[in-house]
Amino acid sequence: MAETPVIDTLIEALKTSRQQLAELDDDSRRIAESILAANNAFHREALAQLIRSINTSPAAATALREAVRDATVYALLRHHELIKPSQQEQIESALDEVRPALRQHGGDVELQGVVDSTVSIRFVGQCDGCNSAGVTFREGVEKTLRQRCTWITEIALIESPPSPAAPEEQPLRFVSPFADNGVGIHNPGAVQQ
Repeated sequence: MAETPVIDTLIEALKTSRQQLAELDDDSRRIAESILAANNAFHREALAQLIRSINTSPAAATALREAVRDATVYALLRHHELIKPSQQEQIESALDEVRPALRQHGGDVELQGVVDSTVSIRFVGQCDGCNSAGVTFREGVEKTLRQRCTWITEIALIESPPSPAAPEEQPLRFVSPFADNGVGIHNPGAVQQ
């Protein structure tokens, strides 16, 4: 199993190489990108063939599943799209779609857990405890998760325990960034009729 420092070193080397590639003149960059694409295609096909061969033996397939737990092996196979993203990756990718709207309102959403097909999330920042959190949850988070992660059967919104804020320190409340004003997504400058 590769250790994290080795992975970090390899990632930094890749970042440096990509920066150097970006600094090349157009013709040199096209040639280098063509070589890189051919090399990636070769590696992807070789890895795919290796996986097909391994999967013919139940014991070897078990060993492959164990090897994929290694971060380096997992990253390589994901890079070549030879394994599906984990449930957590799928969820985080979907949440990344709604985060910009939440952050514009001073909030965010965090994945709290995944058990089978049930996902638990929690709002943080201004979204936590907001009067419009239900709308934000249904129209933003839940709708996006159900569209992008069709395997999910239940989505639970975990509420934070009440904070012991003094009455004069009540948090600001905003309109949900996913509230429909009759014209589409909430637009604070729109005049409602």
